[in-house]
Amino acid sequence: MKGKLIGQGYTAEIFEWGTGKILKLYRRELPDGMCAPEFETTRAAYEALKIAPEPYETVSIDGRPGAVYERVNGVTLLKLMLLKLWRSDMYCKMFAECHASIHKVAHTMAETLKQKLRRDIENAPRLTAREKRFVLEYLEALPDGAAVCHFDFHPGNIMISKGRLYVIDWMTACAGDPPADVARTLLILGYSEIPGLPVFISRLTGKLKRDISGRYLREYIKLTGADPADIKKWELPVAAARLHEWIPEEESDKLLALVRRECKCQ
Repeated sequence: MKGKLIGQGYTAEIFEWGTGKILKLYRRELPDGMCAPEFETTRAAYEALKIAPEPYETVSIDGRPGAVYERVNGVTLLKLMLLKLWRSDMYCKMFAECHASIHKVAHTMAETLKQKLRRDIENAPRLTAREKRFVLEYLEALPDGAAVCHFDFHPGNIMISKGRLYVIDWMTACAGDPPADVARTLLILGYSEIPGLPVFISRLTGKLKRDISGRYLREYIKLTGADPADIKKWELPVAAARLHEWIPEEESDKLLALVRRECKCQ
């Protein structure tokens, strides 16, 4: 039974659901069909990686789709980074190690990364037909890959509970080339406001996000041997695809400028 509201984001509200569980209830204004794919990708991540919350069932409440998951009582890595700045090196290393561990796993997800990017680029309302053609042709030349990619990997989506690490919000998970997933994380840290922060803290986090981004990237490269050039190659299609998402206008403007600048440079 739905209990009190305990959290919310751009796409859903989070409610208590009995003992040890939560309900993720999607907002009415979102397109139909978002709940089931996230539930299935979370199940795949839970079974393959053991770091996702356990998925239990999908439900419908007052005409709104939702899914019931294991409740993780802990603190986000983002909050730890904000409260314990003197431990930022350790937390950034943990952040990178977690991402690298996800990328070690090959798995057949509901959608490949390239399929997801193609669909989102084709439906990005602010891109012209010429820009879409350009980015889609550019995308075709990039590697396919078969690793699990979370594709919304940021410190607000990592929770620490009783010494165990959990990664939440697997809505955008897909199978593809790990450098694309890293590029997406760098774009989130560089261009968006991290969800869940009070307004006054958001205004102070610009430098913190840059520090997190730089340290995370250095650690990830050290752990995996990834080539920064391979990560950079994915910036254009990942940014273009993000323009199809429900994001603030200010972020959309910045990403559109990046895409148009990159289109001219290619």
